[in-house]
Amino acid sequence: MPEIRKVPYTEDRVLYETTVGALNLTPIAIAQRLNLEVDTGCDNLDYFDILILDFRGKTVGFLRHRGAPENFCGVSNFSNLPIDELEQLLFELLPSGEVQFTRYDEPW
Repeated sequence: MPEIRKVPYTEDRVLYETTVGALNLTPIAIAQRLNLEVDTGCDNLDYFDILILDFRGKTVGFLRHRGAPENFCGVSNFSNLPIDELEQLLFELLPSGEVQFTRYDEPW
């Protein structure tokens, strides 16, 4: 598998309108699978856990507000990939048959 690099979260990272879908995993569960740790932050909604990864030169983020459903995280497309390409990248990154990605009609 190609190298996976964690990108540190900073408050200047724009999260609004980058979330294009959801996974049935939390950022913590993803980080544990990859032997990494999540970052935390806070916005006008709540505190959140976030994991930002660089994989194959593409940047993707996984975000879950603390009040969100238990097995859920939003997927942020920081590289503006076509959605099919992003989905393929997710399945390469998390090759378990248990992973389910749900596309959103519009970014949020």
